[in-house]
Amino acid sequence: MKSVVLNEKVRGAFVPRSSNVELPFVAVTFARTVDGKVTTKNYDSVDFTSREDKAHLIRQRALGDAVLVGHGTIENDNVRLGIPREDLRKKRIARGQSPYPIRVIVSNKGRINPKLKIFETDFAPIIIFSTTRMPRKTR
Repeated sequence: MKSVVLNEKVRGAFVPRSSNVELPFVAVTFARTVDGKVTTKNYDSVDFTSREDKAHLIRQRALGDAVLVGHGTIENDNVRLGIPREDLRKKRIARGQSPYPIRVIVSNKGRINPKLKIFETDFAPIIIFSTTRMPRKTR
């Protein structure tokens, strides 16, 4: 697989170019600190990143067809997983994508708080993947 820079002004944002278009391309963005911790002892999220890092995260999110997040992250961070910048949404549309990526939550038991911010907006579909441990009534 060969990666090319999408836009020289968008440092670090790459779009895959592959000879096999049947295989999906997955880009992963992680947060990491020197001590390896991104939450407090009580699992409260900590805002340790810069504005530039946050802008990079949004640019990366704007490239994908879907944004995948784990149950613990969505519960702790309580985010909508949208694209707040209109210019990035317009670029998605110009590339033939929907204005917002599909939002995907992976949860072991599927017990996700329905009052989270992600459920307050309907700008993009939400798909929840779980295991057989998810109670039938929750499915």
